[in-house]
Amino acid sequence: MKIKMYSFVILLFGLLLISGCGGGNASDPDPITDSEEDAFGFGEIQMDGQLAEGTRPVLVMLENDSRFAPSSHDASYFDSLFFGSGDKTLVGYFSEMSNGIFTWSRAGVIGPINYTMPADIIADLEFVDNDEDAQAAIRARGDRKNVTRIIQAAIDSGFDFSPYDTNGDNVIWQRELVVARVVNDDSPGGSLRGGLTCPTQTRAGQPDLEVCVGVILLGEHVGIATIGHELAHSVGWGMDELYGSASLSQNYTLMGATIFGGDDDRQVFHLDPHFKMRLGWMQPRVSTLIQPTAGNEGRFGSCTSIAPAQAYLGGTGSLNPIILYDVVRGTNEYLMLDYRNPDMGGYDADVPSKGLGIWYVKTNDDHSLQRITPGIGGCCDDATNFLLFSPDGTRGSGASRQLWNNSDGIFTLNWTMDNSPTNVYFGVSPQPLSNSIFEVEWATGGALVPRVEEGLSGVTAVHGGLVSISGVLGVEDFGIRTVGLTTDGTDFYPMDVQSWRCGEITARVSPGVPAGVYEMRVYADAARTTWDNFRQVTVDDLAPTVEIVSPGAGDRFSEAVDIVLEGESFDPGVGSLEDDQVSWYLDGIFFRNGHSSSIPAGRLSPGSHQVRFDGTDGVSTVSTHINIIIDAVVVGVNTPPSAQITSHSDPASVYADTFDAGGWYKMVTFTGTGDDAEDGILSGTSLQWIVRDSGGALVASGTGNSLTAKLYSVCNVVTYSVELTVTDSEGEPGSDMLNIFDVHLLC
Repeated sequence: MKIKMYSFVILLFGLLLISGCGGGNASDPDPITDSEEDAFGFGEIQMDGQLAEGTRPVLVMLENDSRFAPSSHDASYFDSLFFGSGDKTLVGYFSEMSNGIFTWSRAGVIGPINYTMPADIIADLEFVDNDEDAQAAIRARGDRKNVTRIIQAAIDSGFDFSPYDTNGDNVIWQRELVVARVVNDDSPGGSLRGGLTCPTQTRAGQPDLEVCVGVILLGEHVGIATIGHELAHSVGWGMDELYGSASLSQNYTLMGATIFGGDDDRQVFHLDPHFKMRLGWMQPRVSTLIQPTAGNEGRFGSCTSIAPAQAYLGGTGSLNPIILYDVVRGTNEYLMLDYRNPDMGGYDADVPSKGLGIWYVKTNDDHSLQRITPGIGGCCDDATNFLLFSPDGTRGSGASRQLWNNSDGIFTLNWTMDNSPTNVYFGVSPQPLSNSIFEVEWATGGALVPRVEEGLSGVTAVHGGLVSISGVLGVEDFGIRTVGLTTDGTDFYPMDVQSWRCGEITARVSPGVPAGVYEMRVYADAARTTWDNFRQVTVDDLAPTVEIVSPGAGDRFSEAVDIVLEGESFDPGVGSLEDDQVSWYLDGIFFRNGHSSSIPAGRLSPGSHQVRFDGTDGVSTVSTHINIIIDAVVVGVNTPPSAQITSHSDPASVYADTFDAGGWYKMVTFTGTGDDAEDGILSGTSLQWIVRDSGGALVASGTGNSLTAKLYSVCNVVTYSVELTVTDSEGEPGSDMLNIFDVHLLC
């Protein structure tokens, strides 16, 4: 009654929202509430009132049936498979699926115990009858007899069950211990069976102990997923088979069919989100599906991120799977959305594809799953509980069972039970996104209409500047959604989208947008007829700036040299202007475009000249200029070059800091330049260096724009002189001198 009343309240709330026709976020997924946990059966799958949390011990028992060849696996193999620390073990499997809430512990690995199967059990297990129900009943009796025999064999082997009587009632229940028996046959499957009776362990000085546990029956080459499947059955009452119509659920849930691999198969895949919720291992988010009134199609919906199944999804995480339910149909029928990504590895590494899983769930009032037929042909038609929608709705088993992806575009599905339309339209993001998350959008009545958040403050931007908006914006575009600026809807300036996520879009203002006040909108359609709210953007036309780097103001040049032209520009929000947006002018006459160029000084007459550098962003033009002087070359008269030591002043001093066989020294690099009116800048052998000590002895020499010398010192100082001589093409010299260069030594 509590659940029915809750559904009525939700329905009333939904109708109020519809009547308001608002554009709010009524359908955004929220963490599941306490009342919703009750409505959907969160944490209700238990074993005799015990939650599936902490650890539960498992006894692995190996048997050699005399009818078969000896086992090829020893106890250490199964000890490692169940309880080891490798990358694929049963304890690791359940720990990851439960988000660290539950796993198995080691009660022991015993055997192999040799035995001969009793004739009456063989007769039951091999019974064949035209009446399939009678046949199934007799075979089940054989299984129960065998379970009783197996537990008794464990007692007879000396295994002590006493430590597992955790409540002290002298009975071992399945909530206290699970037994997994592995026999040396080639059976690819497994089963969980109870016994006909509870064998008794006699204890000295204590009451007898009844062992009333079920036994998981396994062949020695069974795959890890099948073992996990049978262990999951033992976790709690209600862990039903989820084979799915035409085996669609195969390898997408641990409760689906698992025996399709070969011997010792190591394929792994997680439980579905429904059973994770029912076990209390994952708290889903919940969103109501509100059907819109005319004119509001696509305005009730949301867009959100989902983490892959391997990620931590405990608590009320913002990336957890999602329940979508229609307030009219109630909480016993709903869709669940989860994200599967084998690329993330872990224990979901073998799901057949990557993308969005949409699960259909139909439950009874006690939250047990209703049966939906057909199931796997010839097997288990009555054990098909709920389905995984495939993109075409009809695919069978095999590689074609692909999950939903961005390439599917906008799609809608029907409710499985009565095939009526859900009227929900989905879209999913491209893959992969950062941190391996996945985004999905949905809306009722049509594709989601992007909603810009109300109340966003206005922002000022420049050409090329980035502007962000937030809201419920949908996943990346599908080629139909557009983002741009408009004054009143009649004009439109597209923006270059840099990042599109469910809740935020960042886009760049195009350089050609005139200054003014605009609305930044996200249109739902290419024709730009549908949109919801906007952010005000003021485009401020900040003019660019330009600067002449070379030549410098007042520089003098001989007619015989080239003048290097180098400029820099900056357009706010964009960066440097393009080369075709900047220009050089000489004495007011256009010379050429580009930031870098050169001109022979001889093209300019002797005297003063103006060099101008202009830039434009298409709206504003700016300019800067300097004056330079051209010196005439007098024929027959050579001007001596000039030398300058640029690295040190005169006098200068340093301290010795390195020691070798010659004593303490300092490595010093001297740099200098040479210029000549006729030759221009001198280099190479035109520059000669000489370093002498205080006695005039040559210490170092070389050519070029630099010289590195090893200068020794003694207590307390040694003084050196450094001379740079430059020579022009006419042999005319010029020099510069450091008369005092002291190298000190602390003594």
